[in-house]
Amino acid sequence: MDYRGTLLQYTSKLYSGTFFPVPDDGRTLEQHDPSIDNLCVMCDKPGLQKCGRCGAGYCSKECHAEDWPLHKAICRDLAGRHALSQRPGPRHYRCLFFSATEAAPKLVWGSDNLDNLALDPIVMNYTMPFRKCGHGLCLLSFDRGTRLMGSLPMNGSIIRLAPTLGSTKIQFGDVLIYSHHPTSPSAVQHLDFTVRDLRSVADFFQSMKANPCIGNPARFPTSFYNCEMWPAIKVNCDGDIERLSPFLPHGKSLDRYQDVFVPSVDLEAQQMLMAWPHLLGLPWMLRRPYTNLTIKDPDLRNDAVQWFPMAATHSDPFLTSMEPKNLDERGSELGTLIIHHANGAKISPLHLQWLQAWLTEVRVTNRMPDAEFGDMVKSLQEHLKKGEKLTDDELGRLTGHWNDFLEKNRHDPEAATIVSPWDI
Repeated sequence: MDYRGTLLQYTSKLYSGTFFPVPDDGRTLEQHDPSIDNLCVMCDKPGLQKCGRCGAGYCSKECHAEDWPLHKAICRDLAGRHALSQRPGPRHYRCLFFSATEAAPKLVWGSDNLDNLALDPIVMNYTMPFRKCGHGLCLLSFDRGTRLMGSLPMNGSIIRLAPTLGSTKIQFGDVLIYSHHPTSPSAVQHLDFTVRDLRSVADFFQSMKANPCIGNPARFPTSFYNCEMWPAIKVNCDGDIERLSPFLPHGKSLDRYQDVFVPSVDLEAQQMLMAWPHLLGLPWMLRRPYTNLTIKDPDLRNDAVQWFPMAATHSDPFLTSMEPKNLDERGSELGTLIIHHANGAKISPLHLQWLQAWLTEVRVTNRMPDAEFGDMVKSLQEHLKKGEKLTDDELGRLTGHWNDFLEKNRHDPEAATIVSPWDI
């Protein structure tokens, strides 16, 4: 079909701006290199093994199988109504459409009329130089970031691209992607969208700097970003659980705690120290993902991190001078948080749950007197200021509480093998 009619239904909502980064390195649109179409869709080795239905090239059965969960979305259509023999006319070309109301992307026929729309496409090549595309990939979006939040639905077909639900930045509204290459400074030639383009698009969404965590660890370009992948815990707020759970099958609900990965370098997230863990000799870091900006305040409730409103600090000197009353604050509307070890060690949700339980017991259940609480905080601050470890007595009391916590949670499968927070 001609996609222009579908686009024109939304002309009042079309904007040129999106959350995607603006190119600033002066690179031009990627030139057409037809030889890249002969490379493996997944790994860029020679793609000598072809899909029996659509003809996409792979270097091995393993790469074909790894790509199949994504490939299958358009494979049958490439050999059917969107085969090149079914082209409606000479001015039509194959595009990919991510509908905000459908579960998977689909192919559509676009035409040269798209060039007449008052839209500035996002050139995806600029933000993924680690991927060989062989031509330009452009994105047209109906999103205007948080400005249209609530008036446009979340794009479920993009959300479902990532193996870990909620690991990519939320896109609102429909998205159209097409491929082309420049034939002159002022003209381009449109090309037909392929399976390789679909994998490039998935890499684009799953490798964005603004993602809360790594969308697909198997495809993340660690060498390009000069970093490692570190395990982390994504602690989902009520708003994320409510809005992302419908994208899970069979009525399942998004877990409060998710095991995820983050880059070892801070790409775009707001990364900070966590005060209470640092005072207790635990080098934990906190990242606040930008996805929080698309949730209304009441939905940012997250009781699993209620002791962290002042838990994010920028430097040890600030932490060592912080008043005890500031470390005594509790809050609920903190949104989704991502927590990881400063050295890349794996933190467990049980470690976070213990910290919450200990602080709650100290200040709520046992009602430690303010003076005693202040003395405890100042003692911990002195250790941190001098670079000292906790005393044997302090560590003994904390590990005792940790062991009691594990006994109360012995039903958790991990409780039998987990080590203390100080031993990871």
